[in-house]
Amino acid sequence: MRLLNNGRQAARLVSAKQAAFLSLASALAFCVVAALVYGSDRVQRHDARLLVRLYARRETAFGDIAAAVVHLGDPAAQAVLVGGLIAVAIGLGRRREAIGAAVLVLGANLTTQVLKGVLSQPRYQPLLGYEQVSADAFPSGHATAMAAMTYACLLVLPRRWWPVAAISASLAVLVGASSVVLHKHYSSDVVGGVLLATAWFWGVLAVLRYRQK
Repeated sequence: MRLLNNGRQAARLVSAKQAAFLSLASALAFCVVAALVYGSDRVQRHDARLLVRLYARRETAFGDIAAAVVHLGDPAAQAVLVGGLIAVAIGLGRRREAIGAAVLVLGANLTTQVLKGVLSQPRYQPLLGYEQVSADAFPSGHATAMAAMTYACLLVLPRRWWPVAAISASLAVLVGASSVVLHKHYSSDVVGGVLLATAWFWGVLAVLRYRQK
């Protein structure tokens, strides 16, 4: 929670140019991760080993939690969450931030879906046998959605509401882990989704900062 609060304070001190730079840096980081995901056998093997370890937990209590929580990243759930957040932002008189949050969440999710199609490619790993991850799993849509939701909370909610963003961040981590436990994604897919949401957050913040001048 303290980390999120410090992150909010840092975001308030970032200028439009700095936010734009951070957005570009996040996009470049995504490209690096994508290159490693599809071009590095070592990264692919590490992904597969971690997937096997977490997938083994599907029969535990965490598996039951994962099966329930992962649906928070579904489109219907996201529509409800984002709609509620925007309504709160408008009620607080933060209309510009509400628009920014809508653009952030929609843009991040649409970008992810487009990239899923563009980057779709099998990543066969012998360790997984017949239970291979889908060819269009990178980047993770659920991870993108929940990370974007967390950033949207940071964007629009006043400081006294920062525990809401902390809860959203915790759920985002849980959803990301759940998607691996349920054998839907590699861990790198989750990282890619978070980086996309991060790029959109800083990009939207750059526009908001510029318009405040």
